[in-house]
Amino acid sequence: MFYFRLPKTSVLICIFVLFYSLAGNSETVVVLGYGRTGKVFTHKLHQKLGDDVKVVIVDTEPKRINEAVARWGAESDQHTFTYRTHYDQVLESEWADTIFIQELINENVWKKQALIEGVLDKLESAGKTDVVVASNSSSIPVSVLTEYLPEHQKTRVSVNHMYSPHGAASEVGVLYGPITESDSQVSADQSEKLLQAETTARTVERFNARLGIESFRLNNHGLEIKDQIGHSFNRIWFRIKEHFIDMLGKNLINRQLADLAFIIVYNRPLGIFGTMDMISLNTAIDIRHVWKTYGACSSEMPLFVRDMAGKGETFYPPCTRPDCTQKNIFRLLETSAANQEGLLEYGWQNGLMSPHWESELNRMVNKELNLEERYPEVAGHTAPDGGDIIHYLNVSSQLRMAVYLLAGITIQEYRHTVLRNSVISPESMDHLLNILTGQDRLFSRLNQLFPVSFGLPEVTH
Repeated sequence: MFYFRLPKTSVLICIFVLFYSLAGNSETVVVLGYGRTGKVFTHKLHQKLGDDVKVVIVDTEPKRINEAVARWGAESDQHTFTYRTHYDQVLESEWADTIFIQELINENVWKKQALIEGVLDKLESAGKTDVVVASNSSSIPVSVLTEYLPEHQKTRVSVNHMYSPHGAASEVGVLYGPITESDSQVSADQSEKLLQAETTARTVERFNARLGIESFRLNNHGLEIKDQIGHSFNRIWFRIKEHFIDMLGKNLINRQLADLAFIIVYNRPLGIFGTMDMISLNTAIDIRHVWKTYGACSSEMPLFVRDMAGKGETFYPPCTRPDCTQKNIFRLLETSAANQEGLLEYGWQNGLMSPHWESELNRMVNKELNLEERYPEVAGHTAPDGGDIIHYLNVSSQLRMAVYLLAGITIQEYRHTVLRNSVISPESMDHLLNILTGQDRLFSRLNQLFPVSFGLPEVTH
């Protein structure tokens, strides 16, 4: 009979592992909001961390809680997921085990502020004064999220805005921005706040990395609030929506042509109006309200869009939203329409045209958009009459004008946000768009097309 003796340390390790497995997870992540992005974030938690963490899903809508239970199982069937309809229902033991909190509710400033304040108070009551709260805020900067918090809590909050649809990239922003050499001259109190904010940002970035999310640090705290609204790429996306909704309201363009131009330039799955349908018109209205409230745009969402939302309508009928598949690309082409002269006049009135716009457009279409090399859902397909996307761009003056205006809006805001205010570096902005669209250095290449004076001084909308 053979036997062997385990060293004492090995016996202790085995006992610890057995105890840990019986006791359950000792680390908890609280997910506040189980909407579209909340589902993506929760999936990443389970995919990357598995049973290593306990996940507490909090959502005030019973429908979403039911969706979470259907996806992850009832609490009696597993020990990883628990569900609450209010953060007050989270157990003290769960707060005590919490290592990270991600907020993912709709873009409502006041609801986010109240939720973050309440959660931080719960953490403090549980003695967890080092846990950070990350907010999936596409437009609201951390200076606004923390406006009514006591000073000692403000540096524990971070923007952690995950881009749809896959959540592979996130903007991270905290108070005071990244520490620089000039910060060595600040007071001891200010230096402590800088260090606390930097610790919060790095905590969020490390947690993102565990989930396979690449973080992009924002540097916008020192700017006016109106220039912090929308962060980096979302500022460009907002301006595109703002202008094309304006054009649609003035009957200068239809939604199909606008969406086709966006798909062609940005290589995204959906166009402008298709994306607003996806996120819901009410969310788009809320985001615009945030921009108006803090001076980042001059008007609320136009009445015709608010009326549509009030009636439960969308830009496209349900289940017919066109994406960038071959069939839908050519369906958009067949139904596209615009007022050519009206678009040209709109471009000049809004500072979106340059004196040599036709030659810039030719280079953009034939070179910078890389249409021949992009994935086959967008370029290279043959339409029923024998033409492809490049052919249509060369013969359709309406489509060419829409593409040029979209690029002009892009560069106008890019120069304001990236080149003038340095919210993010040009290299990081290019890399972010590469993750989102698969295009290499698109912003830098488009920026070189337009005259140096284009978009300056700032055009107010």
